[in-house]
Amino acid sequence: MNALIETWLGPLNARWQQLGQREQLALRVLAMVVALLAFWLLLIQPIRHWQQNADQQLSNAQATYQSLLQKAPQAMSSGLVAANPSSDSLNTELRRQANRFGLTIQGFEPDGDLLRVRLDDARYSQVVQWLAALQAQGVTVDQLTLNGRDQPGRVQVLAVLRR
Repeated sequence: MNALIETWLGPLNARWQQLGQREQLALRVLAMVVALLAFWLLLIQPIRHWQQNADQQLSNAQATYQSLLQKAPQAMSSGLVAANPSSDSLNTELRRQANRFGLTIQGFEPDGDLLRVRLDDARYSQVVQWLAALQAQGVTVDQLTLNGRDQPGRVQVLAVLRR
């Protein structure tokens, strides 16, 4: 390794020694200028560019946020109307969601604002998805009874629901 370094640096060191004091000083200053220029171009400029991009993205995000804040009351009021469909009865919504998840409802019993529902032989995973979809539509589960069936993963469901 030393031989390799000596091979490359030996002639450069001999050449350096042959230069006069003023020439050595000029080369040192030139090397410092080149080092500072490289430092500026390879480190400072990319960091400044990255910071400017980040500032621009932050400015865009803040403008979007302010715009959303201004539009939020209108969106919330229109969203409430859509999330609580008054034209669909609870019965219709239950059947629609049950069909969506491949469930067959065996019976309905209205009880005031409550609705008792019975599913005799349903897959547990489909029942869970069905109940989650109903909750997303504003239907709450007051009571839920799940009874296991002879086949694994199958249940009988007795539920009391309300909107």
